[in-house]
Amino acid sequence: MFLAERYLPGVTTDRVEATAAALREAVATLADLGTAVRLLSTTYVPSEDWVFELFQADRAAEVEQTYAAAHVAVDRIAEAVQVGSDPMARTSQMEGMGR
Repeated sequence: MFLAERYLPGVTTDRVEATAAALREAVATLADLGTAVRLLSTTYVPSEDWVFELFQADRAAEVEQTYAAAHVAVDRIAEAVQVGSDPMARTSQMEGMGR
């Protein structure tokens, strides 16, 4: 899992949504070419001018390739580890499995 950071002073929510769409398209294109990368989430923090994207990929190079294919600049890509989870999400998942 990798977390990408983009510092975008003055960016609008519409622009963040447009770049997220471009990244999703790049992920689909790369998947067709055999690259296994998934965009899990995009989070925009307008008060801080930061956008964070969370990817599932084997290597940071695959995430870099996704940004390049989408023609989107990225400031930093770092390996991330998800710890814990939302107890409500676990409850919803268990209910969905018939438990």
